[in-house]
Amino acid sequence: MPAPDSYRPLGAAEGADFATAFAREVKKACLSLTESGHGVSGMILCPFFVNEGFPDLPSGFLDQAAATVRKHGGVIIADEVQPGFGRIGSHFWGHERIGLKPEIVTMGKPMGNGHPVAAVATSFLLVTFLVVASSRAAFVGTSSNTGNSVTAASVSLTDNDTATALFSLTD
Repeated sequence: MPAPDSYRPLGAAEGADFATAFAREVKKACLSLTESGHGVSGMILCPFFVNEGFPDLPSGFLDQAAATVRKHGGVIIADEVQPGFGRIGSHFWGHERIGLKPEIVTMGKPMGNGHPVAAVATSFLLVTFLVVASSRAAFVGTSSNTGNSVTAASVSLTDNDTATALFSLTD
């Protein structure tokens, strides 16, 4: 998927048209994953797009893209390792600045002031769902490029009724 670029937006569109063009790309990716039999577990992103050059994206820019991921049974994961803890100045969290309401927030770096500390925040309801689903899913451990051990888990929400009920309760 192309990263949002406010200097050279998709299809030379601006504003709401740019958000729609980005959401179309997200939909293509979701459809590709679904058609290949993998399914959609979520979309993880830095809500301030720090590594992509800080594009100037309006509040609500990701609303259509997030709705598409959720429609396909996935969750939105805001990676606040770079923008979190007030590092962008105007807001404590990057997802607050853009108006995104993620199901999961990951954070680290500034939490430990140089020590390898990180955290994940989510709702009790999602944790409960993941605990129940874990009895039917395989969890995979990975390591980060710095060598710190990180355990990552994804559960594809293949039961759309369950996913819809879960996310309607978190709104």
